[in-house]
Amino acid sequence: MIPSLAALLLSASTAWSGAGSVEALAVAAWPSAWGDSPSTAYEAPAGISRIEGIDLSASWLDGSGSSAAAGAGTRTGPVFSSLVLGWAEAPGAPGDGSDPVSATAACAWVATGDPVGFIEGFFGPSIALGAACRVERRDGGNEALGSAGLQFAIFPTFSLGASVVDIPLSAPSGTEAETHWGATYIFTRELRVHASVSDDGPALGAELDVTPWLRAATGSDGDAWNAGAAADVGRFTIGYGLSLGDSSAVHAVTVECGFGGASWY
Repeated sequence: MIPSLAALLLSASTAWSGAGSVEALAVAAWPSAWGDSPSTAYEAPAGISRIEGIDLSASWLDGSGSSAAAGAGTRTGPVFSSLVLGWAEAPGAPGDGSDPVSATAACAWVATGDPVGFIEGFFGPSIALGAACRVERRDGGNEALGSAGLQFAIFPTFSLGASVVDIPLSAPSGTEAETHWGATYIFTRELRVHASVSDDGPALGAELDVTPWLRAATGSDGDAWNAGAAADVGRFTIGYGLSLGDSSAVHAVTVECGFGGASWY
């Protein structure tokens, strides 16, 4: 299980959908090419096709407000699926019942190839498709947004991804979908570089395996500097991420647990 920590910021101002874990926050690049867990399922629904067995995650984000999410993903035959529940602190008096909550369901299908591959730490050449739906309850009404995406691993060292997010299914007028592109290149088993382009501009980040159980990550989108680390402790991965802007700081903590394997079912 390769954990994911930069996309935590993507939904910080809404009912957080669980976007990303510590590396996602630290990497800063959009996860469409590399996201592979329930925590990035809304932004990269095709990526859950790399879940092996069962993947559980819990995350906490603290910046201008607090957010939390818990999710699970698994595989049933040829279909991969995940569910994430999220909560965000609403502006104003805490505990007044107006805090937004959300539920995100995603599924993925492998069109060809094997996304996991047989070399640990590398991609399996494949094409995977995915879709997700996020329903939010907030003060003022409910809304439903969709996303769709693909991941295309050309070689074991190179992956391309694209995703369309915030597709208005039942949302206020003026809500517009956004398209995001991403690429990941694996230089060695220890070093992976991620790049992305979105409506907010380009972003670049990298992950480095410092030891077999410790990973460090950093990245930037030009507006903030991000960094973080994640450690494997048995079946668990515990991560911390930090994003520093001109006048703001966002902290994130995640815990992930994976068990089972490709043939567990």
